[in-house]
Amino acid sequence: MLKVMLVDDEPWVLEGLRTMVDWKRYGFEVRGEALNGPDAFRMIQELRPDLVLTDINIPVMSGLELITRVNERMAKAPRFVILSGYDDFNYARTALRERVDQYLLKPIDDEEIGILLDKLGRMIRDEIASEQGRWKEQACLTSHLLGRFIQGEDSEELRQLSRDVLQLDEDAELVCILIASAAPVVHAERQRDGGFPWEISHAFLDGAGRA
Repeated sequence: MLKVMLVDDEPWVLEGLRTMVDWKRYGFEVRGEALNGPDAFRMIQELRPDLVLTDINIPVMSGLELITRVNERMAKAPRFVILSGYDDFNYARTALRERVDQYLLKPIDDEEIGILLDKLGRMIRDEIASEQGRWKEQACLTSHLLGRFIQGEDSEELRQLSRDVLQLDEDAELVCILIASAAPVVHAERQRDGGFPWEISHAFLDGAGRA
């Protein structure tokens, strides 16, 4: 299920969105709700939803300010749908610049939001599949390069190729740590967040097939 988060300063609006929309039908699950901008900003970073529906007029920071801050802070921000009771072109124009997929006017039409969720669900799943494909390709190449280092191969050409593949600075030092694991590689991948930053760690197989 794709994760969705709802943001509105009216509890009855949140309840209506949560209960009246058939989220499972479109492959979504409501994982969080917030009544103001700061809470929404914190929860988005913690929950990392795939989609956020937010009202524009929420306390402390507006929905548009929330979207801007999330896009600035997160490397992979969720998709956003703006909810508003105001038919204001300036709001819509600003929203379209901030990776907002739709500007919906309240009260929300059931058919309209259903069509939108169906479209966004397919788009998000396609993005995830594409990202996973790129990651697998990157992981295979990284495993091959690190395996060559572990087995004793070393050259300036190999070092430069490693810098390019791993996106390292010229003066960066490459350190390989071999951790013997009884778990399959896929399990080691899922568990590595606790020990190393995701963006700089790579699981690989050595010449003996160890993860």
